Amino acid sequence: MEKITIYLDEERNGVSVCSQCGKATAVQFEAGRVPRSLTVTCGCGNTFTALFEKRQHYRKKLGSYGKYFSSIDAKEENDIKVLDVSKEGMRFLNLSGKPLAMNQAIKIVFPIQDGTVTCTASVSNIEKDEISCKFLHIDEHSRKILGFFLMP
Repeated sequence: MEKITIYLDEERNGVSVCSQCGKATAVQFEAGRVPRSLTVTCGCGNTFTALFEKRQHYRKKLGSYGKYFSSIDAKEENDIKVLDVSKEGMRFLNLSGKPLAMNQAIKIVFPIQDGTVTCTASVSNIEKDEISCKFLHIDEHSRKILGFFLMP
């Protein structure tokens, strides 16, 4: 089954477009939780899976290996695999097995293209070894490297 992504704005509104007939349908969610996906059947009979994306910033897959330090001043390196990054944060696999805590401040270093990004971040979500974090501080050089990488 075909999958399409529907980007929602701050008011939880979006537009679904059928790939078969081109019909556009407005999508709106009331207060409460937005489902990750729904199966949709268009009036033309085409059935597809609609994936709802409510992120405010574009997220790009990466797949490079880097290091994190369990505190801003720590010397002990822990290996990570960066899964994706955005302007405001990133997601990585914790390869070291050392547990992290919610809201823990960490230092992260990882390569992108021809440069290296160094930042401090706060852990915002933990699912087994998959860690999501929000950037607290990125130096100007790292911000430029990240900005060029995130360009479409």
